[in-house]
Amino acid sequence: MHEFSLYGQVSGQGYSVLLQQLAGVARMQPQYVRELHLVYKSIVPPGLRLIPGATNSDRIQSPEVQRVSKMLTNSLYYVHLVASIEERKTSTVQSGQVKAANDTKERQDARTVNWRLDFKDIPEPGTQVVTSRLISSIPIEGGTDLVSFMKAFGFEYVSRHFVEGAQFYDQDTTLFLHRPLNIPPVEPNKATDLSFLDDSESVKPVDASGAYLVQASIEAVDGTNSELKDRATRQLLGLKETLKQAIDLEPGDRLAAVANFFKPASAKDAEKKISWRVVGNSLVTGRYGPQVRLRQGRATAVKIAAFDLDDTIVSPVGNKWARGPESWKWWHPSVPERLRSLHDQGYLVTIFSNQANVSVKDAPKKLPKDTASLANLKAQLASIVQQLDLPISFYAATAHDRYRKPRTGMWDELLEDYDLQSDGLVDMSQSFYVGDAAGREKSDERRKDHATSDRDLAANIGIDFKTPEQFFLGAQVEPYERVFEPKQWLTMERTSSVNGHAPLPFLKKHKQELVIACGSPGSGKSTYFWHVLEPQGFKRVNQDRGRCLRVARDFLVTGDSVAVDNTNADVETRKYWITLAREFGIPIRCIHFTAPARLCEHNDAVRALNSPLMNPEGRTLLPGIAFRSFLQRFQHPKIDEGFEDITAVDFDFKGTPEQQAIWSKYWVSKFVT
Repeated sequence: MHEFSLYGQVSGQGYSVLLQQLAGVARMQPQYVRELHLVYKSIVPPGLRLIPGATNSDRIQSPEVQRVSKMLTNSLYYVHLVASIEERKTSTVQSGQVKAANDTKERQDARTVNWRLDFKDIPEPGTQVVTSRLISSIPIEGGTDLVSFMKAFGFEYVSRHFVEGAQFYDQDTTLFLHRPLNIPPVEPNKATDLSFLDDSESVKPVDASGAYLVQASIEAVDGTNSELKDRATRQLLGLKETLKQAIDLEPGDRLAAVANFFKPASAKDAEKKISWRVVGNSLVTGRYGPQVRLRQGRATAVKIAAFDLDDTIVSPVGNKWARGPESWKWWHPSVPERLRSLHDQGYLVTIFSNQANVSVKDAPKKLPKDTASLANLKAQLASIVQQLDLPISFYAATAHDRYRKPRTGMWDELLEDYDLQSDGLVDMSQSFYVGDAAGREKSDERRKDHATSDRDLAANIGIDFKTPEQFFLGAQVEPYERVFEPKQWLTMERTSSVNGHAPLPFLKKHKQELVIACGSPGSGKSTYFWHVLEPQGFKRVNQDRGRCLRVARDFLVTGDSVAVDNTNADVETRKYWITLAREFGIPIRCIHFTAPARLCEHNDAVRALNSPLMNPEGRTLLPGIAFRSFLQRFQHPKIDEGFEDITAVDFDFKGTPEQQAIWSKYWVSKFVT
């Protein structure tokens, strides 16, 4: 059996407040605990097997004989014999004090007390996120001659102490708020005597200040099972996050005296704490490790190793969209060591993750609490980086804005955070990004990639890209396909006018005429108006249909020609304008913008996210339903609807080299059409 635990300390004055908080976390009243601990030390070389021959040794419950024999004849030095002085009666918390449900204090005779033999090993060496150690507990029936029994196994009595406290259970986590008490020393054969309980003056706290200890622990049958260990660690770190305002839970001092339990470890250096920020009301950033500007004192450029989070660093456990300290496991067991290796090689390690299901609001009303809570995301990320225990930063894009991959906002923020914006400060040839959204088809080992946003992000930045299988497992490069390639549209040959459509360029034919656009959002209608129609004297209307009709009528009354800059997707909508033209006795013409749906989605993203250079009107990003709705409603315009002619306009990018460089990048995370 393995125990995973964290420890903390609270002053006597803070005891009552913490007691109330633990009761709230566990959703239960405390159980009152009073225990006598007898400490025994090994007096034989570890590994020497002795045959127990002590009187009443058969009182060890028979299924446990082999376990106790194996435990006591291995490399153990200290064990505890523990007796519960009273049954663990359910208690209530009232005004910050533990009140037993039954005030009767009838002590049990030591000869009839049920004892147990506890062993808790020195914790595992090395830097530990939580304390991990081998434990064992074996029941021994009352009436056993304990001194003779322990002597037969090569253990001699050392000391005794008393423990009192309150215990709570939160699923498989045990919370123990307690303090050890010194009691009068006695001879070994009198160690089980309870008369000290009649003399309250003889019982004093080990800590003269009156402080209490807190132990949060989880027991696992197989502590070598990495999945069980990771789950216990995440659960404890989640509890630590929950209680951080009340108490600082840390791994224990592995070399603390056994009789005094495990003293709380000193607080970690402030540089090891996680610093949180929210940028632009949407980007959650955190940094674990030294808060330094990397350009300071560096003779060489910085190498950056960037990773996606989900299905790259970790995989979900349970609900795919849940966020919390227990909701993940490593994508592959090799992940932690590979990341540590990168740090040792001098890489700046970072995580970029799209987290649209998370809200930066404290209590989002429209999203499920377990998937939208910022606190849950922080708890999960804290759990991950604390297990890694290496300097790392992470960026979580929670909105569909410039930070969302494949847009480079998170990369830009990273460079600003580390003062690396100037050319030459980042080694682009050695930097790379790893992610699973790579445009691959389904395989025997995994499902089809949902997008190419990770591959596109690396391309936008200008660094190498690898899938998790390539980077962590050494897999070969797999075929992939992008559903949209912007640069192809810069060289694509434009179609000529067909099917009776008027040829380009579009020229005004009459003193007064009505022109309507027909095309998806993002197809170039507004740009076309400002560059082609407005110079020819057309007045633009671009509101909802009712307002457009009123404004257009006003323009027509004054003799102006009008251009309707709306989608006009179907015959029914276009009929309103044909009727209006007939009312004024003027010709009506149609300009059909032929740009396909994904090109339009791309154009919309470029426009909305690049003000004012690409967006002089300051338009916002359109929702996906705007594009899907147009496709569902769209009917090709025809001459017999009443048009004098129909001009087909293919998309043709026009702009400065700077604008073209922006437009040529990948801007859409996942296409909806």
